[in-house]
Amino acid sequence: ADSGLGWSIGMFVTRAAIVASLGFLFGVTIGSVGFGVILALIGGAAMWVIVRGARGRRLAKCDEQMPQALGIMAMAMRAGHPLPKAIQRAAAETPAPLNREFQRACDELALGQPIGQVMENLGAQLPGCEAVNTFVVAVLVPVSSVPPQPYNASVASSGRKIT
Repeated sequence: ADSGLGWSIGMFVTRAAIVASLGFLFGVTIGSVGFGVILALIGGAAMWVIVRGARGRRLAKCDEQMPQALGIMAMAMRAGHPLPKAIQRAAAETPAPLNREFQRACDELALGQPIGQVMENLGAQLPGCEAVNTFVVAVLVPVSSVPPQPYNASVASSGRKIT
């Protein structure tokens, strides 16, 4: 999922096994079993390199797109929208791949997850993106610094307001 290739782990393992098998068969046909084993290992490692490269490109693209997304969110918040609505605007107006991550955050918010948890999940999805991590920390600091209000059952049942 981090690579953006759309491969599941099973698909990756299958493709790596196919490439390794082809390398082995080619090596046995050309030379010996030892050469086949070496080519099989190289083929399996090549698949890993391809996925890691795709992941790096995707994370770099997210880092490049983050200033645009921050601008969209800032305009939405200046217009009076709350942060969840601003994230929704960024999800709608930012190009892929960052829009998918913001859309996932919107979906989590719609399911009732607290904004702090949603931001932590966003940071975990894009671990190498410095701009995203800075945004997550900037949102988490004010959220975590607000102390929770104690619940007083006797006051709540009496209809009085806590001041």
